[in-house]
Amino acid sequence: MMKQNLKNLIRIMVAFITVTMMIMGCTTIDKKYMPITSSSRKAKVLVFEVQAVLADGYLAKAVDMLKQALELDSTCAMANIWYGFNAGLGNITRREYFAKAEKNLSNVTEAEQHLIKSYLAYEKGSGEEIINELKAVVELYPEDKYMLRLLAVRYYGLGQYENALEYARKSFEADTTYATALNYQGYVLFTMGKKDEAEKMYKKSIEMNPGVPLYYNNYGQLLRGAGRIDEAVEMHKKAIAIGSDYSGNLFLGHCYAARGDYALARGNYSKAFDMSTSNVQKNTVSWSMACTYLYESNLAEACAVLDKHADFNRQPGNMDIEVINSIVNKAFCHILYNDMVNAEKYINEAIGLVPTLNLTETERKNYEKYAIFWKGWLQALSGKAGEANKSLEEFKNSMKDEEELNAMKYWRNNLQGIVAFSKKNWTEAASFLSLANSAVPYYYAGLAYQNAGDKEKAKEVFTKIVNNNLIGIQQALVKPFAISRLAELSK
Repeated sequence: MMKQNLKNLIRIMVAFITVTMMIMGCTTIDKKYMPITSSSRKAKVLVFEVQAVLADGYLAKAVDMLKQALELDSTCAMANIWYGFNAGLGNITRREYFAKAEKNLSNVTEAEQHLIKSYLAYEKGSGEEIINELKAVVELYPEDKYMLRLLAVRYYGLGQYENALEYARKSFEADTTYATALNYQGYVLFTMGKKDEAEKMYKKSIEMNPGVPLYYNNYGQLLRGAGRIDEAVEMHKKAIAIGSDYSGNLFLGHCYAARGDYALARGNYSKAFDMSTSNVQKNTVSWSMACTYLYESNLAEACAVLDKHADFNRQPGNMDIEVINSIVNKAFCHILYNDMVNAEKYINEAIGLVPTLNLTETERKNYEKYAIFWKGWLQALSGKAGEANKSLEEFKNSMKDEEELNAMKYWRNNLQGIVAFSKKNWTEAASFLSLANSAVPYYYAGLAYQNAGDKEKAKEVFTKIVNNNLIGIQQALVKPFAISRLAELSK
């Protein structure tokens, strides 16, 4: 009898230990990772696991897990910060979740404090602070593959691709079974123009873990960028077959757009829209739909989609940024089509909205600067060089210091280039506009080279735009014009 009781006791203890390990995680493994502070053990597990789910592109699943965690512990700082960041919320609602995390800073570990501060810095647009706070986390947990990868993601967002690649590699070194770190290396290498190396990383990650749709979608984008459209189509179809979210159909639509089959592209975008689980995702699809009409030089239909986009975002509230972006993009469409009357109308409408927007303080300050930028572009391309130059000086004076001016370098170079263009300083204009990593200013760099008589350089610019199979509203807007210019120069 005693022997039987002892066996039962052992079974109970083993079961208890097993359940405890499932809830808390194995201690020897946990020491590698930043801890999660929560009053609920189940919430801890959910929030910890969210890191892997998010990194593999399962956004809807991750958001649902975070919702569950917040139901168990509404004060969990990391659940609040990650839900606020990833749930596709409007800017004000997002800030409310950030504020909850900030309020609980004193109740979490040192590493969590640094991580939360990095997200708060992200909200403010302070790149240096983002990196410093994340590095502080990594110093405390140097083998945490999730934090190492997150640091890579943040460096990528700042355009520091070498650093991004370094930390993506460190993430894989911390766990050589972590295929997501390999896939992200491919993503960075592709951006750096190292397509062969990127392809190797994509293939290796798929070989290691063939069940992640994100890997196929990333690889498909590389194939499309390389002009291997048929292969890209098959890759996205594989992603859809194994359970991709809306992005599988979104990227498949991009492939058909690159082929010039815009009706088929729109069909896939419609499917992607229906599969979208947040307004952010629906907005992404909406922009893509507008692109198809711009590729067809159908300005009226493109603007109609942008109007629907603005109306859609007015409904839920807290989406004011998307509303104003729709109006601004419509204005730039009219600028390219040389309809300066409507361009001015929409620029003024957008500028008039800025003081009324429901924005965070950082967003408001940035949009006040962007308003100067929009006005400067309109003035420059309306032949008002003197007024455009005043806008350039106003833009520079709106920066509180050199650091902020450098942070707005993209906008400054753009504006400086288009002001030089308005003065017919073609060499200076081409120099600044060609620095922009976006299609509209790059197109005007090509025009500047053409006006300067440098036909070969102009052809180079227009050819790059024409051969670019990546999808974006700026690319869609200028590609038909670049095709015409290239044909003109090739006669």
